[in-house]
Amino acid sequence: MPILYFFFTLLVFSLGCLPVWATNNSPVLLRTYIIEGMVIDEDTGKPIANAAVVISNKTNKEVINLQSRANGTFDLLVEANKVYVLRASHKNFLAMEEVELQTFQHRKIYPLQLPLKQIYLSKALLVEKINFQVNDTSFTKNTYPALDKFYKVLKDNESLIVEIAVHTDSRGNDDYNLQLSQQRASYIVNYLITQGITATRLRGVGYGESRLVNGCANGIRCGGADHEANRRVEFVVMDFSQ
Repeated sequence: MPILYFFFTLLVFSLGCLPVWATNNSPVLLRTYIIEGMVIDEDTGKPIANAAVVISNKTNKEVINLQSRANGTFDLLVEANKVYVLRASHKNFLAMEEVELQTFQHRKIYPLQLPLKQIYLSKALLVEKINFQVNDTSFTKNTYPALDKFYKVLKDNESLIVEIAVHTDSRGNDDYNLQLSQQRASYIVNYLITQGITATRLRGVGYGESRLVNGCANGIRCGGADHEANRRVEFVVMDFSQ
């Protein structure tokens, strides 16, 4: 059967059409093309083996599940004049945004790369500037896009267990900054829980001014931009749930 399928696929590819039968049993040629895809590491460009690839036909709602080969490749015969949505995922990588592919150009081959971003445990995956009210735990209005980015990553990657790490600059009392950052971390965690993220997947930790990204420590004169670089919220993957 695999040999027959190979020659059948070869015939379809060479003709660019797929035989189907109408109700009168007469053959009708349905024009087809082939998606030649590869799942790659976004940072290194290396192929990713055993990635799950989901291809959805938006016209008839058909969903096809594939797995990338050892060299990261996958392929699929598709119909002409259709719209397909592709998405790749792998346990050690962030699930990618959906990619839409339209087969209106009538090309025999549609090459496609699906990049995935690798996850490193205990390393900041996202670093965002989240604005809080001065000396307060409540957000400013322009903060929600960053929070929604955290939410989307958690929603699309349901196995992630993360730490929300909040950092301050060195201005003000050390103990006060530590306490304020912890309160802000808890505030972010509670927000994500209200959006539907399970509490056991979240841990909020305030580090105050203990992890500065530059030399703007106590007693050092720095500009506003340098202090602002230290005021950040990091999204750190700590583990994967089973």
